[in-house]
Amino acid sequence: MKKKIPVIFRKIDGYIDGFLPTLPHSYGRVESYCRNEGHNEADYFYAIKGRLATEDEYKETLKELRTIYEDDESELVVRKKIATYWKANFYEV
Repeated sequence: MKKKIPVIFRKIDGYIDGFLPTLPHSYGRVESYCRNEGHNEADYFYAIKGRLATEDEYKETLKELRTIYEDDESELVVRKKIATYWKANFYEV
């Protein structure tokens, strides 16, 4: 069975951001991806800014993320919100 990697898409300031809460990130932040900037980290207040993106809005970003993260062992799964039970690794500072 493939490992499922949740991704939440939000439209913020006209851009579609994908948030990957189970990927390693700094404490208090979440891994994010935006087509115009690539990978980054965002704090919680940025991650809840804007609104949920529609399927039409996020389809190109999802296509890009699939080329990066999907393989024989992993697959992306689109979710609507961050679940409190998801576990992530934190970078040591």
